[in-house]
Order: sequence, then C-alpha cells, then structure tokens
Amino acid sequence: MVTLYHYTLLRNVQSILQSGLWASIRIEGKPETDAVQGNGQYFTDTKPVEAQAFPREDIAQAFFDIRLRWGVTGSPEQIAWIEVVLEDTRAEHVADLYDGALKATLPNRGIWLHRATTSLPPRFIANWGILKV
Repeated sequence: MVTLYHYTLLRNVQSILQSGLWASIRIEGKPETDAVQGNGQYFTDTKPVEAQAFPREDIAQAFFDIRLRWGVTGSPEQIAWIEVVLEDTRAEHVADLYDGALKATLPNRGIWLHRATTSLPPRFIANWGILKV
C-alpha cells in the first residue's frame, strides 16, 4: 500500500468526498491542461507537514510548475489536502517534483499517477485537512 496526497482548493473538497476524485484528462492541442503525464488522478508523496513549511507559490511550483497556480496576492483561497491509500500497483511514480525550493529540500518526493478516465471513488480517501500556509 502507498499513501499519497492530492492538493486542491478547499472549495473542491466537499464534492470530492461525495463523488470521488475526477480524473484529469489531457486535451490534445491544449497545453494548459494539467494531465501532462497522462489521464488519471495526480498525487504526490509530499506530506502536508512537509508542504506547509513552504509558501503556497513554492508548493504550486513543485506540483504544477506554475508558481501562481493558487494565487499569492489579495485573499487567496485556502488549500486542502486529501490523503488516499492505494495498492502499490494502482499508482505509479511518473515524475520528480518540479525545480524549486521543495525539490531542493525534498529531493526524493515526486508526482504519482493513478491512470484512469473515471472518478476515483471516495472509499479510497483516508483523511483530509487544510494546509496551513
């Protein structure tokens, strides 16, 4: 079994808890879609206690290669984490964290993918919380 984390805006959590985590789907010709490693649910093995030691822009840089993914000015929305537990065969390590402060500090952490085109059911969710950044 492997414990992984999905980071998202807090406003998305209720829907994920009720309906499951939808797959990211790559759309050809649209490079802004975030399914760069293929279709499915994306996770990291970066634990919330590790991530919250960094500012939100460093976290977004590490996971998405987009520093402003979650905003940094005004009143940015809260970021939540969702913990899932999957069989080792259901998820694969597909990339290292993107370059930046997190990767420099946590070089063995990375990005994982559960390949799918449908929702990952809520029964795989073990826990969730709000990231304190």
